Amino acid sequence: MDLGSDALGNLTRIENELSKLPARLEAAKTKKAETIAQFEIAKEEIKKPFAFEDELNLNEKDTSVMDTEPEQAEEQPERKCASRER
Repeated sequence: MDLGSDALGNLTRIENELSKLPARLEAAKTKKAETIAQFEIAKEEIKKPFAFEDELNLNEKDTSVMDTEPEQAEEQPERKCASRER
């Protein structure tokens, strides 16, 4: 909160900020409760087996997706002429 040189104006600003605290506290409590609920759900989800676990071979390398050599363009891209007038 920015304070100015006027004492009464500063008191008004402080009072306005203090009046917002109960609403901010309730919002924080709600967010905390939602986060705890999501955490509990996530802990239960971790216990479930992964449906596609048998299809994945994480211990083996899949070379079908990887190329041994990078692709090279057969034609060089056309270079723009530097002597063009503007």
